[in-house]
Amino acid sequence: MFLDPEHLDTAQTLDLFRSLKLVHLAATGDDGPVLRTVHPIVYEGELYFHGAPRGEKMELLGQPAMITCEDVLATIPSSWIHPERACPATSYFLSAHARGTLEGVDDLRVKAAVLQQMMADYQPEGGHRPITAADPMYAAAVRGIAVVKLAGATLVGRRKVGQNRPAETRQAVMRHLWTRGQGNDLRAIDAMIDAEPTQLPAFLSGPARERLAVSPTAADLEGAVNLLVQHSYWYNHDVREVATRAHRGSCAWVVAREGDQVVGTARAVGDNARFAYVMDVCVRPESRGRGLATRLMELLLDHPAIRQCQRVELHTRDAMRVYERLGFGPLVDPDWRVAMRLVRAA
Repeated sequence: MFLDPEHLDTAQTLDLFRSLKLVHLAATGDDGPVLRTVHPIVYEGELYFHGAPRGEKMELLGQPAMITCEDVLATIPSSWIHPERACPATSYFLSAHARGTLEGVDDLRVKAAVLQQMMADYQPEGGHRPITAADPMYAAAVRGIAVVKLAGATLVGRRKVGQNRPAETRQAVMRHLWTRGQGNDLRAIDAMIDAEPTQLPAFLSGPARERLAVSPTAADLEGAVNLLVQHSYWYNHDVREVATRAHRGSCAWVVAREGDQVVGTARAVGDNARFAYVMDVCVRPESRGRGLATRLMELLLDHPAIRQCQRVELHTRDAMRVYERLGFGPLVDPDWRVAMRLVRAA
């Protein structure tokens, strides 16, 4: 359920716990307050962690506790808000808080399932035999390790991304974040838009009001790969895994969305200084002919990882005019493709 721009819904809150590999556990023990770091495990909508069967955390069973985490996105200098007035720097972040009672898990099937979920989260590439309570290789370990549940948990997720600022201030901050382009700045931009979708800045708006995203999500990755496999001439179903790895390894990648559907994608690889190579520019057939590919390319060429590159190259066989309008020119290539290059002044 969507609450308001300040709050994350339950699914978003659990996703935040799931994405952060270390969180804080706070409770009160016999000797006073206890604050520890644990690995969060989200299983069937509940929060768990694991540990040694004896120790300080196990002495907290039955006690009320809180698990919290925060994902810091960006620090906003005061000069972005006011050209002269000094004020403490503002941090944009997402946070999640879960309050409940610590409860030991005795059911071996549940313990094994929670531990297997942890392996799936922390080692998604596999390389291990799945954990089950009945497997002789794991039976003793499942019995011996402690798994703790935060029972009856109340979840609260919050975001602080300038949503209470005037629209013009938020627009200016997004532009500054795009210009700076460091750390999680691009994620901060998309988080700001998630909080206030109606305040889409012009540089992230497509020709038909598509939303251009500069920090694509896991769902965008699946959508972009599907788009390329279905509608490009250079990919086929046999290279889906290759396309996935390639996008994850790109230094710059932008997508266009209509609702939750990816309708355009473009990426580049490069060294952030001298050279970049544009790849996998694709727009859904129904969205072509209205300038979306050009908007994606303009955004990609202005990406913080690309904009300083002195030379940008690409290969194409059927979209030369799109790239010529952006300043690219043809090169001699003995292959069937047309090589094009954009050379920028040093």
